[in-house]
Amino acid sequence: MRRFLLSGFVLLIFLFWACAPKEAKIEILSFSVADSIKIHDPDGDPTNSWLGGSDTVITWDSTLFSIKVKYEGPAVGYLDEIIWVLKSPSGEQIKTYEAILYPPIPMEDGQIRDLKFYISFDNKSAYRIDSLYDDTLNYFGIGRVTFYITGTTYAQYIRSDNISFDLKFIP
Repeated sequence: MRRFLLSGFVLLIFLFWACAPKEAKIEILSFSVADSIKIHDPDGDPTNSWLGGSDTVITWDSTLFSIKVKYEGPAVGYLDEIIWVLKSPSGEQIKTYEAILYPPIPMEDGQIRDLKFYISFDNKSAYRIDSLYDDTLNYFGIGRVTFYITGTTYAQYIRSDNISFDLKFIP
């Protein structure tokens, strides 16, 4: 009788484990991005400091970001936002950028997608990287970018692991 109860208990635990809902996850398999981005000085004069100036002089420059993403989950999941954080070489956070994916990108269990985005940076943040990098006003510097994707299923919020890369800002 004891053996029957023990084997029944083991079977019950196995069935509970086997039937438990699968945890959804987004996995970044690979990515590619240019190693540099050209930044445009809004007034064409790199010798002046406009870091404290009006936001009307902000310009945006972007670089193509290609990524291969895999979704695993019990139900259809949706990729709905990309986030990239610009940091100084020492790790100081300069600015967080985000883009809502609309409509959200549907993904089924085991599906792999190749996605392409233009990730953009403003020249005010590039100037901050420049001033931390070599204390000049030449719009040259190297920043660290951390990137991740978020998504949802009917039951949970999901987030990919972070990937990081260095990005050179050039005038």
